[in-house]
Parts: sequence; C-alpha cells; structure tokens
Amino acid sequence: MASISRRNGKWQYRVSYKDGTSYRNKTKGGFITKRQAQLAAADIEAKLGRGAN
Repeated sequence: MASISRRNGKWQYRVSYKDGTSYRNKTKGGFITKRQAQLAAADIEAKLGRGAN
C-alpha cells in the first residue's frame, strides 16, 4: 500500500510490501505534483504485484 506525503515542498511516496517474513519499504521523492507521486507509486505497486523487486 502506498503512502503519499509532502516533504520539503515536494511530494514523495512510500510503498510497503512483505518480502518473505519481513516488511520492506520503497521510497522515492522529489515529485512536483501529488499526482506524479501517485502514478509512480501505482507503477511500483503493479510491479511488486507481478513479483518483481
């Protein structure tokens, strides 16, 4: 599941996922708009859903 937040005037996403028995996060920031961060997070979630790391 993705979390979108504002940090230092830019937008970032954090995607949490389970890797075996532990939870991991993928984070990326620097997006100008919230929509850009949402689209990038959705892309990462889709890749993780297909089994890519």
